[in-house]
Amino acid sequence: MTKEKKKQLPLVVICGRTNVGKSTLFNCLTEKQQALVSNIAGTTRDSNLGIVEWDGSAFEIVDTAGIIDWHYLVEKKKFKDDIDSQTQKQAKKYLDEASLIILLVDNKTGLLLEDKEIALALKRNNQYKSKTILVANKVDNFKNASEAAQFNKLGFGEPFAISAASGLGTGDFLDVVISKIDKNKKNKKPVKSPEDENINVCLI
Repeated sequence: MTKEKKKQLPLVVICGRTNVGKSTLFNCLTEKQQALVSNIAGTTRDSNLGIVEWDGSAFEIVDTAGIIDWHYLVEKKKFKDDIDSQTQKQAKKYLDEASLIILLVDNKTGLLLEDKEIALALKRNNQYKSKTILVANKVDNFKNASEAAQFNKLGFGEPFAISAASGLGTGDFLDVVISKIDKNKKNKKPVKSPEDENINVCLI
């Protein structure tokens, strides 16, 4: 795929607290082992970018570093020069540019304070709120899907249950992602330049 075509692709950003399986989901959807996967929190320091192709459509996806301080998302904290601050700055940059944001949570660990704080920060920013979907990861079988109902408290509706490790539910999930992207495209009003404005003249 050419660089020009990549630039035209919608951008989907995976975000969430550390250790919810963002890198595993990235590898699953891109069908590559590009992102380093580890049980150690904070393994992802630099964002990974890849291309996902599904059912005749394609989009660019970003695996961001785990959000460690929600204040960065609402611009209430200045970015410093240390590594943690710069990874948060990079994550925010991608969130600003995103066509769609995937807020990923861990169904096995359950709802944590960090999840609530990140969700609240996303909802405080109207730009983020309108393009965020909630996804519950680590749902090993559909019997455990009902446990994901606890994440309804985050205010983003019913979470989409998947297992990034096994691929369970990811096909249906990709259908949702594509439909959301297409819907956002239709709702987005194009910015007209002065050259685009037509002058109507009527002779009578």
